[in-house]
Amino acid sequence: MHPEAAGLRLDFLESHSGLVMNGLRSSEPAGTAENTSEAPGYPGVISAGTFALPAGICGPLPLGGEHEPCYVPLATTEGALTASYHRGARALMQAKTLEISVEKKGDYFETSASALIPQDVVSQVLQSSPAAMYKYWTAACMGIMSTASKGANGHFANGLTAFSLACGINPAHIPQSAEGIVILREEGNDLRACVQLPALQIDFQPEKKLHDTVFECRCIAGLNSHEPEHAARMATALLLAGELSIMAAIAAGHFARAHRKLGRKK
Repeated sequence: MHPEAAGLRLDFLESHSGLVMNGLRSSEPAGTAENTSEAPGYPGVISAGTFALPAGICGPLPLGGEHEPCYVPLATTEGALTASYHRGARALMQAKTLEISVEKKGDYFETSASALIPQDVVSQVLQSSPAAMYKYWTAACMGIMSTASKGANGHFANGLTAFSLACGINPAHIPQSAEGIVILREEGNDLRACVQLPALQIDFQPEKKLHDTVFECRCIAGLNSHEPEHAARMATALLLAGELSIMAAIAAGHFARAHRKLGRKK
């Protein structure tokens, strides 16, 4: 990470959110006994301190309808992940249409998102083509069907994990939440992309027990523990962005190159 670039991003995010982000600016884990695992309320935890993960920012990410675009913090050690989701978000910002549905079903949400991406955006932003992406998706689906998998997607778990760790959402539900599907098809000269998540669970960690960095990330995203539906909408849009980017990269043959350049050097 380049310190100067990270500082400029934090300057922008502070002006955007109105929050002074001392935790994210610190190279050491920040916090007090009041909001770490030493505090009351974590019975049975054998504390050995805290640890930090690199935090990246994806966005602006559109949320459909009258919802304002948002910035999404991602906590991950994979160098290419944030760049990939950010590229997908750029494509969604230029979509002809974007519709997101979120329905509460007891303890989970049933969500879906559908976007129509213009051919020139697929070419210029995603560096692929609707035909190539559809061809790859068809081949991938055949492979997934042969394994009798419950889900059919590129990397839902990647995005959900990074989003959950950054924003203080319990990652224990990711195996169930990530069992969704992605659908691509050509629509005229453009690309229709859809994701469906039948059982997305959002379980917020209580705000009074948040580590400083997690609290700041949640503020960047505009989330609070009383609005799990908004987090579900954000997660669904994020996963659509991620699927667009990873499928474009594989279809165009630059997936491995991006990982060598951004995150998996020898």
